[in-house]
Amino acid sequence: MVRGLPGVKKDCVVAKPPLSDIERALQESEQRFRAIFDQAAVGISQVDLQGRWLLVNQKLCAIVGYTEEELLARTFQDITHPDDLETDLAYVSQLLAGTHNNYTMEKRYVRKDGEVVWINLSVSIVRDGAGQPAYFVSIIEDINLRKQIERELRASEERYRVLVDSVPQMMWLNRIDGRIAFFNQHVYEYTGRSEAEMVDGGWLQSVHPEDQAAVTQQHAAAIEAGAAYEFEARFKHRDGSYCWHMAEVVPLRNPAGDISGWLGTATEIDARKRAEEALSFLAEASATLSASLEYEATLQTVAELAVPRVADYCLIDIVEDDGQINRVAAVHRDPAKQQLIQESHLYLPQARAHSPLLRVLDTAQPALIPVVTEQSIRSVAVSDAHLRHIQALDPRSVIIVPMLVRGRAIGAIWLVIVDPQRKYDHADLALAENLANRAAQAVDNARLYRTAQAAVREREALLSIAAHELKNPLTALAGQTALLQRRTAREGSLGERDARSIRLIQEQAERLGAMLDALLDVSRLETGRLQLARQPLDAAELVRRVTEEVRLSLQLTGDQHHLVVQVPEQRMSIIGDALRLEQVVRNVIGNAVKYSHADTVICVTATQCDNTLLIMVQDQGIGIPPHALPRLFDRFYRVESAASQAPGLGIGLYVVKEIVAQHGGTVSVESVENQGSTFKIYLPLQNADPPSSAVSAGDVETG
Repeated sequence: MVRGLPGVKKDCVVAKPPLSDIERALQESEQRFRAIFDQAAVGISQVDLQGRWLLVNQKLCAIVGYTEEELLARTFQDITHPDDLETDLAYVSQLLAGTHNNYTMEKRYVRKDGEVVWINLSVSIVRDGAGQPAYFVSIIEDINLRKQIERELRASEERYRVLVDSVPQMMWLNRIDGRIAFFNQHVYEYTGRSEAEMVDGGWLQSVHPEDQAAVTQQHAAAIEAGAAYEFEARFKHRDGSYCWHMAEVVPLRNPAGDISGWLGTATEIDARKRAEEALSFLAEASATLSASLEYEATLQTVAELAVPRVADYCLIDIVEDDGQINRVAAVHRDPAKQQLIQESHLYLPQARAHSPLLRVLDTAQPALIPVVTEQSIRSVAVSDAHLRHIQALDPRSVIIVPMLVRGRAIGAIWLVIVDPQRKYDHADLALAENLANRAAQAVDNARLYRTAQAAVREREALLSIAAHELKNPLTALAGQTALLQRRTAREGSLGERDARSIRLIQEQAERLGAMLDALLDVSRLETGRLQLARQPLDAAELVRRVTEEVRLSLQLTGDQHHLVVQVPEQRMSIIGDALRLEQVVRNVIGNAVKYSHADTVICVTATQCDNTLLIMVQDQGIGIPPHALPRLFDRFYRVESAASQAPGLGIGLYVVKEIVAQHGGTVSVESVENQGSTFKIYLPLQNADPPSSAVSAGDVETG
């Protein structure tokens, strides 16, 4: 009130101060709100309780494609996707009922142009002073791009899932700590296990117990090192069998290079692994079978190789010449059942009529029994004791393959599995047949060798007896011929013709005696009965002496060959049998005389090469064809072109080679047809180490 002014009532009310500042502040506030409202990055609206738009900003208009005037003439129900409207209205009812003050949902609007747009809607209810609902405030966020990305991501994940599930390998993802995050469908199909059974380490139950420790150790080591790794392990199939797989696990890295997980794949390699193991097994079996001709012992070793690599127990039966079946090998992987398996042969005689073994031997066809049933066991048992014996061995899967020689079964190999989760298939049968073929060949070779050895012994005995029996009359004939020559020389009672006949008889008797001596040498060499009287010798003196003896012999017969000897004066010490080494030198010189023309030179030399004595005999004879050189020192071998020129048995050079070998030496030949041959004899000098072989292939040249 204003008081004391003239003309003014005393009790009048004083006017309020001007409101322009408040109005201006309110106006500014409204402008700021409008600026925020219109320029917001999200849609903002005010909606009445019936759903009519009361206030909308430009962002909302842009999201739905309507102008502000067009929206204000519509309700939110008009532009909500029909599939989302019921859910939205249910939330609105909760706000109106007062059970909730706000809600958020993802929904779709239908734009003016008909396109569908995804939004994230947040709605709050505003009440008046009396607490009654007045209107709604909505925040609308355009999430269409995010939804599109999510759709594309889901599509990509679906494509990835289809791709991963379609590959024939097992695949999985590990988290950074190694725990399983994902298996592809092939894992579940292969193992027959559910996702719940495979998580939290359950997958390890699908790995063979013998491989689990190695797999977990490699897995832990790789995670610690952050490096890729691979391993081979047996995984359990849903049918209970185990198959080999090659697994490869690589780390997955994020853009920063840090490990974010692990990707693993497992490819079945069972066929390859079984083939490798089969080849390795067959190689070892072949080496064993070829190592000895005592086939009973080698077959036992083969059975030991088969267990446990291809069988839990193995039996090998041989049909003897009299038709009896002899069990030569019986091996069980369980030492506690070894005695039991060895007793199985006791049932062979009485079980033959019922046993599949007899059918295999009679038909020469294998038997594959993938699953042994109780009924099949009872069908072959001939007694209660036999039944208990078979049941104790507990066969679950059996292969019986014949050992065939020229179409006839000479035995059979049993391979038996006792593990109920394993069973033989045709691949196992092929392996068993391969093994049986190799074993049959080894047995046949051993039997043939034994037969041949018996024949050789009989032949050598006959040869020795015959040689000795012939030697006696030859000695008497030679003696009587010598007496006759001396008597006729004294009395002069024979003519020249008869004297030549007597000399011929003597020469042929000596020749026949030399041949018998050679045959006896062969017999002694083959039976190991050639004894050497070793003593210190002067090789130079021995070569000179033998060469001179041959020279005198040639002169007596009128031979025109020229023998040249080149031997050092100093002693050349060797350890050997003088008579046998003289025989060697004499045979080689005689060979040169026999196969060279008269009036040609034969050169005999002896030299020292380091710790080795070299004796060479060089002729100018007919030479030796190149194809004959490798066999020249074989027993009874004769060069065809030389056989017609000079008689002989083809054992002289064989005896030379064997005698030289027994002295620790070697012999070789170099030859050119129609130019001559050079024989080289190498012997260790005293205190020298002998060469390793009897014939030096490197010295055999064709010219």
